[in-house]
Amino acid sequence: MPKIPTFTAKGSIEQLAGTTSNIQMGLNNTLAGALAPVTRMVVNNKIKQNDTQNRTEALRLGNEFTRKLNTLEDTIANDNTGLGVNKQSANAYYKEQTNNFINQFKSQSSNNATATLFTNNALSAVNRGIFRIDTIVDKNVFKDLTNQVEQAETSLITQALFNNRNANVVDKFGMLGNVNDFDYVSLQTNLTKLYTDAFSGKIPAANLDAMINNIPSLVQGFQVNKDIYNDPVQTYVNLNTGGYKGLTLETREKLKRDAKLEARPILKENIENYIAGLELNIDVPINEKAIKELFSNKVYTDFLETKNNTIRAVETKSSIMNSKIGDEQIYIDGFELNSGNLLQDAQYKEKVKNYASIKEKLIEEDAATLILQNNPIVKDLYEDYNNEQNPEAKQILFKRYVNTVVQAQEDMGINESLIKVIPNKLAKTLVADYQENSPTGKIAYLQQLENQYGSQYGKILNQLTENGLPTTAKFVSYINDEDFAIKAMSVDTNEEKTRLDNFVKDRTDLSDSVISSSVAEGMAELRQVVTYGNKMNTTKANEQLDDMQDIIKYIAINSMSSGTKEKKAIKDAISYVTKNFMFAGDEKTMGTENTYFIPRNYNNTKLSDGQMKLIKNKASIIKSHYLKDFDMESFQSKNKDITSEELTEEMHGQAEEKGVWVNSADGSGIVFAIPFADGSLGLVQNKNGDFLEIKFDDGSHNLPFSDILLDMKKPLEINAASSRLTGSYKDKPVESKSYRN
Repeated sequence: MPKIPTFTAKGSIEQLAGTTSNIQMGLNNTLAGALAPVTRMVVNNKIKQNDTQNRTEALRLGNEFTRKLNTLEDTIANDNTGLGVNKQSANAYYKEQTNNFINQFKSQSSNNATATLFTNNALSAVNRGIFRIDTIVDKNVFKDLTNQVEQAETSLITQALFNNRNANVVDKFGMLGNVNDFDYVSLQTNLTKLYTDAFSGKIPAANLDAMINNIPSLVQGFQVNKDIYNDPVQTYVNLNTGGYKGLTLETREKLKRDAKLEARPILKENIENYIAGLELNIDVPINEKAIKELFSNKVYTDFLETKNNTIRAVETKSSIMNSKIGDEQIYIDGFELNSGNLLQDAQYKEKVKNYASIKEKLIEEDAATLILQNNPIVKDLYEDYNNEQNPEAKQILFKRYVNTVVQAQEDMGINESLIKVIPNKLAKTLVADYQENSPTGKIAYLQQLENQYGSQYGKILNQLTENGLPTTAKFVSYINDEDFAIKAMSVDTNEEKTRLDNFVKDRTDLSDSVISSSVAEGMAELRQVVTYGNKMNTTKANEQLDDMQDIIKYIAINSMSSGTKEKKAIKDAISYVTKNFMFAGDEKTMGTENTYFIPRNYNNTKLSDGQMKLIKNKASIIKSHYLKDFDMESFQSKNKDITSEELTEEMHGQAEEKGVWVNSADGSGIVFAIPFADGSLGLVQNKNGDFLEIKFDDGSHNLPFSDILLDMKKPLEINAASSRLTGSYKDKPVESKSYRN
């Protein structure tokens, strides 16, 4: 019988017709028996495929579950005031949420096998998570415990450092308040108890002992931080030189870094302020040791050089500022530096040269400030006055200051017209106070000033006028007539002047120019005297005279507005000037020109006709007969060939032939002066520096600043011994020793 051929299948079991198989079946086998191995293989493969599918699905669900689990654990771990520090609450919440997550993902399973696989894996993850939650909570609880201990620690230490009753927390290290002394014993006990109660059984005993042993260093750390806050510069020095013995090396180095960061910018500013203070004679504290500790040797060396150079320059400045006018160059020439810093030495030399210019400018603008800044006696008196609370003592101190500051300027040789009683800044304040008053209040204010400044009232009036005081105030003070004062103050406002101007405009029978001309004519003598005594500053003098003339004009117009006839109103207004001043001069020298006036009222005292005549006669007698007795200091000459004897002789010749009496700058009297070719006046002084001056309140018959009794019966004529100018002196330039403007 022929052999039945066999075939090898190369397709899948699903292939039907035309397929081949590798199954070999004998003739004695049934088809089912032959196909049994194939069936088993197919089933097993299907089971394997389903298992892989289930495991993959379960893993995917598990991964998503794990992400949810991680988020949940983070939420619990970071809840420092709730779940994160309470193990029971955390576990309960964790189990509740994980059960919800398991049910959520389990419901997403495609079959029971997947669900079972996921659930088993999730439960294992939850069990591991519970352990992690316990660990996290333990750490959070300990961390919270540590924080609470630190807070209690800070509280105990700050209570030892500060008066906690009124204290406000500044930062972690200190509190604002009143400093108390440390109670180290109590603090040690309290901190030891705090650490023991908090950490016993929770940390190794060795660690607890280390914390307790570190208490002195901890306390000192707080002390240092407090000191850094209050004074970082000195604190750094103390740290760097072995202070704060209880600190560990590590803590000390950290605190040094902290202190240095705070101290260096402060110390740089302190150095600048210190040098500036030296230049201004202001005591500014400086920690020189700190400069050496905090900066390089070069910085420290530069500081010492600058300090020493500044001290030298300031000493020279003081000498220059307090020297008699004309002696400044002596001190400039004597200033030499050899610090080794050539550039700085040259800079300071130039600075010293400028001091003389600064002095000159201050004399011109504000001589009182010059004295206050540089004269220690005057400065102390002024400070004593400002600090005194008792009114009576304060007034005594003020008069003492006033007289001293004026005397200091006179000793320096400052021209009387430039002498100031107070700093201009204060003068401006007084002017502002005056302006705020009513007309009657202004009068009272001037009376108050007169009482306060006493004999220097004239000088303060001049100074206040330079700083904005209306000429009205000065004019009122000179005339010292209550009726005039009321009338003058009542028209001394822009509103009132406008009203009076309109009054004149509305009247056809009145002319402003005619009224002004009539008033000017009536005040001609006053203008003549004032302008003569101010030849070098006629503009300023004329401005003041115009202001005075303006007041007289408005007083007259105001009287006209009340019904007074024009001529009478003008005459009455002018009479306040004519009846309150005596005008005089030297007829032999000036012809009919008057050179000075004598006020009827002076220092709240009315001068009699006899007193005014005495002043006039004394002036004439002194010039005619007693100039040589005054021991005059001769002016200086640019001609070096002229001897001192010749200068003295010619000085007397100039005085007797050309000398005139003029009103003193402060209005307190008349002074003797010699006119120069340039229009200036050289005030005559004796060898002691005293001006030849007759005070209005001086009723004596003595030659000023001497015991010589004047013979008032001598003829009023120039001394026959007076010689004419010699050829050696005539037309030669001369200079006054006094400071002139």
